[in-house]
Amino acid sequence: MTRKEYKAHTRGWFMGRKVKLLDEIGNNGGQYAVEGTICTITDKHGGFGLRVPPCSHGLGLNISKVNPRDVELIDATETQD
Repeated sequence: MTRKEYKAHTRGWFMGRKVKLLDEIGNNGGQYAVEGTICTITDKHGGFGLRVPPCSHGLGLNISKVNPRDVELIDATETQD
């Protein structure tokens, strides 16, 4: 996603939407989500806040300040009026 697309929509428009990671991304705790993981957008402030679904061990992951270039929006079926 480009920076222009990121700035064109409000926080509310992005909340709850699904994205696919285009690169491996980690948080400050040293946990990583691999390329291709499907995540949910939980925030838009200085980048995206993402929630990674739990793995087979039951551990989920929160990652903040993800650059919009590192994700691909996969459910952009609605438009903002």
